Amino acid sequence: MTVTQLIARFKSLASYDLDLVGEIRSDLEIVDYLNQAHSELARRTRSFSNKISLTLVANQGIYGLRSGAFGVPLIQVTHVVLDTKPLRQLAMESLDTQFPTWRTDAPGPPEYWTLANGTELIIYPAPLTATSNNFVSGYTLPLAFNVGNPGLEATSPPELHPHIAGLAVALAAEPMATEPQQINRLGSLRANAYQQAETVRAENESAVKGVDWQNRGRIISLQI
Repeated sequence: MTVTQLIARFKSLASYDLDLVGEIRSDLEIVDYLNQAHSELARRTRSFSNKISLTLVANQGIYGLRSGAFGVPLIQVTHVVLDTKPLRQLAMESLDTQFPTWRTDAPGPPEYWTLANGTELIIYPAPLTATSNNFVSGYTLPLAFNVGNPGLEATSPPELHPHIAGLAVALAAEPMATEPQQINRLGSLRANAYQQAETVRAENESAVKGVDWQNRGRIISLQI
């Protein structure tokens, strides 16, 4: 579905709740809710797996996942490979326990990676020199909708498209809903979207079993 079609579906679904979402809501506001819904479904389905090239900066071990530095906002990292060397994953708690001074330790050959608060990739030790022949594999957010590009197609699996608008209506209207009928209907829109997302996620996880992450996927060049 295109942005235009998703906006039309939002308006159609929201017509039942004009007192909640407003009789007239700008396309810009609708697109904002559509993007929120699309991103939430992407997080749940992990539909956007990518292999992203990574240039490490000397003496820098922390990289924000959703900053402009990555070029593509990341939801989660699954593998980190420097040159041809896969780094070992540690939980944040393990990094703090095994290497309590990691924040101030001297740079050296990186051995481990972890995620901090789901928002930052930590490479430890921080690299001594800048290197570019690296990549991370993980899940990214979808391409954002924009009112200036009404023909843009949703990049998520087609079976999710109708639910993007449904979840967007729920996000817009649920905070103001007080009548049981409204609450139930909006809850159903949300539940149906999440149920479809779980189906897609199960299919995705089944499809990636046994994948060679060293060679899989397209590479998105970036420098951080």
